[in-house]
Amino acid sequence: MNAVFTVSTPNYLGFSISLFNSLRKHNIETDFYIVLFRPTTNEFESHIPKEIKILYIDELGLDEVVNNLVKRFPINKMCMAFKPVAAKMILKLNPEIQKLVFLDSDILIFNSLKNIWYDLNSSNILLTPHLLTPLANDKENIELRMLSRAGVFNTGFFAVKKSNETIKFLDWWFEKLIAFGLLGDQVWLNFAPTFFNVKVSQHKGNNVAFYNLPNRKITFNKIDNKYLVDKEYDLVFFHYIKHNPFNNQNKISSARLIQKQLTFENHPELIPIFNDYKESLLSANFSFYKNLKFSQQEQSFFVRKYVNFKHQFIRICYKLIFDIVSLKK
Repeated sequence: MNAVFTVSTPNYLGFSISLFNSLRKHNIETDFYIVLFRPTTNEFESHIPKEIKILYIDELGLDEVVNNLVKRFPINKMCMAFKPVAAKMILKLNPEIQKLVFLDSDILIFNSLKNIWYDLNSSNILLTPHLLTPLANDKENIELRMLSRAGVFNTGFFAVKKSNETIKFLDWWFEKLIAFGLLGDQVWLNFAPTFFNVKVSQHKGNNVAFYNLPNRKITFNKIDNKYLVDKEYDLVFFHYIKHNPFNNQNKISSARLIQKQLTFENHPELIPIFNDYKESLLSANFSFYKNLKFSQQEQSFFVRKYVNFKHQFIRICYKLIFDIVSLKK
């Protein structure tokens, strides 16, 4: 059996349901799990599609870890740390699941995941790199900045097959995240191919996002009614990183590493794909969930502000270091 999961804060439940709805269109027999930080109210539960399986963070026996991280990081950043341990728990609690995919909630699935299940036949771990080919005319040093700050692989997706090595990989990654923080949750995976049996996905339809769009041409095949990448690969899933379809909807992404020429004016073929995202969120009733809070957020206003300030200060220092390194002589 195969399954897909995401990790969500309460206010992001609408995005998670949007992801689930897109999965159901093309992978109807695939189970879907939301690993959720428990909200302060349970009034939302009747609105969740009954096919979705909910696993609460406080059911993982990690209260000490949660209490430690909530003092160090904003809630949205804490989600990053729980991806590997959630994957391990889902595999442990469900012996019938042999292959498991993680997807960020800000993703839509446009096709079958069959290429992913196939790749896991020959590997225990599957990752997608930010880039499969070098960026042309990289005058902004995007590649250098991405390598040093975001890592080789994007953790909005990973897939694993049940095995002893997979458990070792998930334990190793989780230990690094809770010990050293979340700025480098992706950077740690630079080591993964040398430490573990990792397959790097070469499928250009996987994890399409702003960072690889300059190298991937998306078209729509009217005959087959589907999107293609470079006229050869089916578009499997699109990652809408830092795109807000309701505010600043004219920006493909507000991420710092986006190339300046990557705009809807220059790439009008992307507009329908981003419209699909907006419609999917509306269908998932995302506005109903957006004000839900995580129970740990009941800490004082000043503590929350201090945690956010500290995290942003570290990010600024981290950015400055690599901006200085990348300065041309």
